Amino acid sequence: MTEYSHRDLTRTVRTKIEPCCDDDEVTEHGCGYDGTDCWVWTGAIDRDGYSVIKMKGKTTPAHRYVYKKLVGEIPPEFEIDHLCKGHRNCVNPAHMEAVSKTENSLRANHRRHHEGYRRSQ
Repeated sequence: MTEYSHRDLTRTVRTKIEPCCDDDEVTEHGCGYDGTDCWVWTGAIDRDGYSVIKMKGKTTPAHRYVYKKLVGEIPPEFEIDHLCKGHRNCVNPAHMEAVSKTENSLRANHRRHHEGYRRSQ
């Protein structure tokens, strides 16, 4: 798994990110994914629980912004799937995957119907 550093982001963005837990608290259904912390967005959150940031006068999802900056472009027809069990306010690119809308919906439905799934905001 590729590791990313929020220190590679601008100060404005970096100051709105906070790791959610210590390494020993990262669990399959808690805060974290694949042994790494979520990067909890402490800035603005939209009504659906997603992180948002205003850049150059335009409001954009912060998780998409961070993904583009640290990973690369997202194909126009793709969405970002949060792999960390639905933590919509996580902006750690290691916890995200660009997938088709269909795949994102299938994964969300799968998670909703399996024990242990929880959506936190």
